[in-house]
Amino acid sequence: MSVNQPHEVDFHHEEHVLYPAHDDRTESKEFKEARHHLIVVLDTPCFICGVKHSEGARMESHHLFGEYSLSNALDIAKINADHPHFTPNNDLPITSVDSEGNQLSLCEWCHRGKPKYEALHHPRNKHKTAGVHELTFPIWIAQKYRLQGVDILVEAVDK
Repeated sequence: MSVNQPHEVDFHHEEHVLYPAHDDRTESKEFKEARHHLIVVLDTPCFICGVKHSEGARMESHHLFGEYSLSNALDIAKINADHPHFTPNNDLPITSVDSEGNQLSLCEWCHRGKPKYEALHHPRNKHKTAGVHELTFPIWIAQKYRLQGVDILVEAVDK
């Protein structure tokens, strides 16, 4: 059996999405309350790296199973049927895309990867991280479970 040495692979992902008709996005009262409860009241740590609002991290809330622009295309009952105990926050049922059960607490680095290139140098663990909106799910989630001292992302270098 041969063992591959560490090596870089470049992925170029492109997706084409047909969003159903929907109103312009505004932060609903439900979303604002859920975000405040998770980030400020409960001080829920970032799902990936563990930083908290109380530690000075800029925290955000990520729509886990569906975002607002897809709300007219999602069957919430199907989501709850598949994931009756897999909600990120207190096993709360998902009642809408903006409900607390559909929110995942992430720091801005692990959410949007902002600021863009600084996000590769996360202050919490000194390892390279990137946001859920920048990576495929298997690579994004692997950031949470990687071995200590191991980087799985490399900085993009202009070629």
